[in-house]
Amino acid sequence: MTIQNRNLAGAGDAIERSKDTLERTASEAEDTARETLSQATEGAQQMYDDAREAVTRFSSDTYDLVGDTFRAGEDYARRKPMHALAIATMAGAFIGFCFAVRAAPRSSGRLFDR
Repeated sequence: MTIQNRNLAGAGDAIERSKDTLERTASEAEDTARETLSQATEGAQQMYDDAREAVTRFSSDTYDLVGDTFRAGEDYARRKPMHALAIATMAGAFIGFCFAVRAAPRSSGRLFDR
């Protein structure tokens, strides 16, 4: 064998070793990527489950609170109908006043009269 043939044989071996190393590295990178994706998926699913549970709990608590408040108001109206009527009248007058003031045309205070 000549020196040139030995150099070519050594280069071929180096290329084969580089290919093997590259394939192992690619395989390890693929395994790492799959593992990372799996962990991210599990984490996202856990966060979704936690959020869903929190919203369900909040919804249930709010429903209970509104129901209790409604029943308390209903009981108050049955026990003291004149007070309940007076409160409703005042609330209606206040809301009507607020809308009337907002909707009323303003004759003064305009910056530009045309």
